[in-house]
Amino acid sequence: MPSSKAPEVLRELRIVDADTHITEPHDMWTSRAPKGFEDRVPRVVNGDDGPQWVVDGAVLGRAAPRAW
Repeated sequence: MPSSKAPEVLRELRIVDADTHITEPHDMWTSRAPKGFEDRVPRVVNGDDGPQWVVDGAVLGRAAPRAW
C-alpha cells in the first residue's frame, strides 16, 4: 500500500501486474528519463524492508531483488 505521505491519487492507486513478468529492471525509468525529469520518474531505493519502488517520495511497493 502506498505511503500515507503520498498524494491522494497515489493512495487510491492499486497496481495489478497481469502480464507474468516479475519486475522491470531497476533502472527502467531512471536511465531513460528526459533531461530535467530524472527526479520525477519511478525509481528503486533500498528501504528497511529491501528494495522498493518510489515516485515523488511515495513508496509504491516492493521491488524484486536485482538479479542482473
